Amino acid sequence: MKRYILIALLGAIFQGKTFSWDYPLEVGVTFVWFDYESGNTNDALNIRIDKTHDVITPEWDYPGGWNYPYANIKSQSNRKVKTRFWHLHDDITSIHIYANDYYGEGVGPLPEMNVPFTLVTGGGASDLMTFTSTGYVNYAVRRYTSAKYQWRATKVNGVTLPSYVQFTQTTHVHYITLATPQSPMAEPWTDVLTYSCNWASGRTTESAVVSKITEKAYIVLGNTYEYRGTSTHTPTTTFDLTDFFDDDWADCRDMSAVVQVFTNAVGGSSIQVRKINGQFVYNPILPIGHSTWVTGAWNFHQVGYLSNVYDACLKLNQSDPRIPINESINGS
Repeated sequence: MKRYILIALLGAIFQGKTFSWDYPLEVGVTFVWFDYESGNTNDALNIRIDKTHDVITPEWDYPGGWNYPYANIKSQSNRKVKTRFWHLHDDITSIHIYANDYYGEGVGPLPEMNVPFTLVTGGGASDLMTFTSTGYVNYAVRRYTSAKYQWRATKVNGVTLPSYVQFTQTTHVHYITLATPQSPMAEPWTDVLTYSCNWASGRTTESAVVSKITEKAYIVLGNTYEYRGTSTHTPTTTFDLTDFFDDDWADCRDMSAVVQVFTNAVGGSSIQVRKINGQFVYNPILPIGHSTWVTGAWNFHQVGYLSNVYDACLKLNQSDPRIPINESINGS
């Protein structure tokens, strides 16, 4: 009964508009696909969950399905998004559809397209449609947890509706990187992107990103410094990131690898690690995960390096503690 009252009211409001179908307009999104080809010339970046699991694409599936994150490089324009639609009417062969980037946290508005439908029993299914955004990806490193697209219809079977009908909205996790992710994180892991994009949020240069990653890695990761010099997740040029995430300890090689790899994940290309060899006595330090300042001797020490030292392993200067960020390797 309510449906027929609604139809009657709508019919009065629409001032004589005639439609071959009945309100409410029952249409929806089948999926939203951001990373649909290799590379990122037109679409989103290739990302993965971890070393053994890819992000499932299309990233957003019909409600009740799945919803995986996607990633783009900052300031990109003309990003392409593929999708399909469905409806539950016997006589609708086309709908004009667009999507509003509600918070401006996606890839920009997706402009109106005429979406044709093939009629099937009880409704219709569209072809695979490609929308090209008319806006830009945000200008800085970010992680958005609720990038919202509002999907709206403006015409049905070529007839303009008195006002658009918003038939659904989709919400997405959207990572924004500095540039193309670099090896060994050319396909960044989502856990790494979550750390890096949150820590370096709003930064637009590699040096600013490295600074924040160094600072937050020391403060946030929760690993405890391993003194012995024999236990490491980074024995050579390989960083066992899976075991690192599983364990609660780290050495200087691990923490320098964090600085490098987490920066690589968001597109840093100049960050390196630098090993300082030769036994030497160090001044008082507060190692990561410890509460007591200590002195001692090292056979070597390894740091993140971008022209200067970025060391997520310790704090210096007991009277006025600081994490070594952008400090001379020959300094105090």
